[in-house]
Amino acid sequence: MQEEYFNVGLTFELFLRAFGELDILHEEQITDDKLNGYKVLVLGDVKLLPAAVAARIVSFVRNGGILIADCVPRMDAHKQPLDVMEKLFGVRHAATGRLVQEGQWVPFAALPAKMSFPPPAGQKEEEARKDRVSGNAFNRNFSFPVISPRACELSGGKVLLKMRSGQPGLLYQKTGKGEAWLFGFCIQDSYFNTWKSGDTIGRKELRTLISDIFRDSHICSSNPDIEAGVRANDREGYVFIINHEAGDPGTLVRVADLEFPIGKIVDIESGKPVAFSRKDGAVEFTIEAPFGTTRLLKLSAE
Repeated sequence: MQEEYFNVGLTFELFLRAFGELDILHEEQITDDKLNGYKVLVLGDVKLLPAAVAARIVSFVRNGGILIADCVPRMDAHKQPLDVMEKLFGVRHAATGRLVQEGQWVPFAALPAKMSFPPPAGQKEEEARKDRVSGNAFNRNFSFPVISPRACELSGGKVLLKMRSGQPGLLYQKTGKGEAWLFGFCIQDSYFNTWKSGDTIGRKELRTLISDIFRDSHICSSNPDIEAGVRANDREGYVFIINHEAGDPGTLVRVADLEFPIGKIVDIESGKPVAFSRKDGAVEFTIEAPFGTTRLLKLSAE
C-alpha cells in the first residue's frame, strides 16, 4: 500500500498480552484453507489482500476457523474492489481510515515519555477522530475510548457492542463452522492512545475484550505481563509461564480446548502437583512466577 504504519507492532503486542504466543504470517504463506493447522487468524489493519488469499481465508472460516480483524480488506492485489471479506464479516462499505503519524514514541523509566523524530516544526498534526465503546458483552460492562472509529453498514453481522456514535464497536458473524469478529475501530491507534494518555483503565478493558473473544480457544493469563503458552498433543502437554518484568508475580491461568481432559498438573522443577479447578469447560489455576523467571508445568490426561 506504500503507507506509513505508526507503531503497528502495538497491535501485535496487545494481542500477545491478551492471548499469548503468536506467529506472524505473510500472505504468501496462506497457500490453502488449512493455514497449517492454526485455529485463529488475526488481521491487524489489513486493507488489501490478493483475491486468492481472501478466498482461502473465507474457506478457513467456513471449515471452523476463527477470524479477528479491526479493518476489512476491500481491495485485491491490483487495488480493485474486493467484497468477499465484507460478506464474511456481514458488513458493507466498511471504513479503513486511521491516523497517519510521524515520529517514535519513547517511554523512559525515570523521565517523561516523549515523541522522538517528531514532524517538522509548523507541520499540522492530523486531528484524531474519537469515539467510545460502551455496553455489555461476555457478561462484562465496557466503557473505553477509541481512536479512528471505522463506520460500516450491516448486512448480516451481529452487533455485540456499540459506540456512543451508534456505530458498531464489535461485530460477530457465524459462517459455516467458524466465526468472524470485527472491531469497529483501529486497534493500534486506540491502544497507543491508552499509553500516550496514561489510560490504564481503558487499556485493561481493551485487553480484556480481546481476551474474552479468545476465551474458548486458548490459554490465557490474567496478568498481561506474565505470558502463558501451551504445547500439547492428544495425550499430554506442557505449559510455560514467563514473567516479562512484571512486578506482580501472580496470575490466574485458564486452559481450554485441548485434545484431552486434564487430570493432573505437575511443576517440572519441584515435582509437586499444582491445584486447579474446572470452570465452563476449562481448567483454571493460580500460580506465581517471580520477576524474570519461567515456570514449566506438565499436563497429563485423566
